[in-house]
Amino acid sequence: GFAAQEHVSAYWQSAQGLLLGNGTSDASGNLSLTVQSPANAKVGFYPVVIIREHETPSTLSSYVQVTGPSLTTTTPGIHGQQYISVYFSGFQAKEKVAISWNANGGQLLKTLLASSTGDGTGTFLSHLAMKGAYTLTATGQTSGLTASCPIHVGPGITISPNTGVVPGSTMTVIGGGFTVG
Repeated sequence: GFAAQEHVSAYWQSAQGLLLGNGTSDASGNLSLTVQSPANAKVGFYPVVIIREHETPSTLSSYVQVTGPSLTTTTPGIHGQQYISVYFSGFQAKEKVAISWNANGGQLLKTLLASSTGDGTGTFLSHLAMKGAYTLTATGQTSGLTASCPIHVGPGITISPNTGVVPGSTMTVIGGGFTVG
């Protein structure tokens, strides 16, 4: 719906806000512009405003939701020294993310590198710990952002999805750390 070869500018929050980038529509009036949200954006909804040169309407806007970082594990329970698998998202692009837990007074388990979209996965060996409930924590080493999830030495479960479930929908229960058989 843009004019052919139309030049536009994208701004964060308002026409006087932070310039996110500039772009030009193609010969058919289609626009594709890749921009990065501000690294210090807090969780919430924000307008992204497109300013058009010499066209009507002169501004267009839509909203983007900034979500907080998240950390999940597909290894909800372990025995002794066992492998833990995690998935994280919502961190800065290419940021180092430290995975630690509060067992044994707190221990760094692994440092992983986020992808260009701020997410990542990793599998690593846990340290020995007494049976009980613990918390895994992911901390962005540049942003300081944190996310956490539970893990158990001994039996533990996770349910996916655990939010937004509607009546009659399907959920998956994953468990670990049980006695064999």
